[in-house]
Amino acid sequence: MKPCCYVASTPRLNAIAAFFHTLQSVLVFGLIGWLNSRPYGSATFRVDKFINIWHKFENTTDMQSMIKNRAAMNSDFYVEAKVLEAGSLDVRYIIAFFFALSAGFQTWGAYVLNPRTVFRLRFIEFSFSASIMMLAIAVEAGVRDVYSLEMMFILIWVTMILGILADFTSDIMTYLDPRAYSEEPVLASLGLWAWLVPHVAGWVTCCSAYIPVIDMFTESSKHSEAKAPGFVHVIIYLQFALFSCFGFVQLYALTMRTLILAGGNRPIPMELLQEESQLFLEGQAGYASMRLKVVMENAERAYITLSFVAKTLLAWLILSPLIANSA
Repeated sequence: MKPCCYVASTPRLNAIAAFFHTLQSVLVFGLIGWLNSRPYGSATFRVDKFINIWHKFENTTDMQSMIKNRAAMNSDFYVEAKVLEAGSLDVRYIIAFFFALSAGFQTWGAYVLNPRTVFRLRFIEFSFSASIMMLAIAVEAGVRDVYSLEMMFILIWVTMILGILADFTSDIMTYLDPRAYSEEPVLASLGLWAWLVPHVAGWVTCCSAYIPVIDMFTESSKHSEAKAPGFVHVIIYLQFALFSCFGFVQLYALTMRTLILAGGNRPIPMELLQEESQLFLEGQAGYASMRLKVVMENAERAYITLSFVAKTLLAWLILSPLIANSA
């Protein structure tokens, strides 16, 4: 089993992705300056708070309407829905920021950190960049409630933290002697598969953030005379597919890792995962260790590629109409 060519090695891919993320970040900041000088170059969305105002029943000619909004558990009060402006969100700066964030992390990963650390800390970068991307997708879909946007940001952030927790759990269970957790029912039943708990929880938090966006956009389209532009459909559905692919990559990586570990001698020393392929050819690393190394490197390459594609598509799907309208 030979390693992939050097051009496709994860440090090299990180360096290439960092270069193009940096280039796009600089380009977007430049475009923002140009778009600000154009009449239709804005991409700022008003964000609101939807609150209830309490009123007490007094003499009124519209009593039946007030009764419909009666406050719970009290017949003397009713509530009136009110919209307050909470601020604004400019998706152009969101785009520039997540490009800059990815560029900084991938430069760090390419030249400073070892591959295993990069693989783990990638979810830290995703926890911020993916959450920021979620805000751009949500406002494009029509979400304007500041509390909903906050919760979507947090749910995507938690999703990524659960991703790194799943990876940690897989490693920890590799080293633990089964006798150490024989009396713990969940760990005893799952064993090396214990990482499924945070992994499945990550799917729950991700879908909890994204499904309301899809539902709101679907309902909005259903009740609108004019349909949303085609690029908005692509942003919402294609980005959801790309977000899902990150989960499938981890599912693949940790499933293969578990099958390799379950079929070989436990535990496999983690330092062997960092060895060059020559060590395997010289017989200094076990076959299972090399298989595991290939699986994790393939997963890392997939993460780098997905991250670049998702950010680039989202950015230019949003910016292209602004550029076309301002030209």
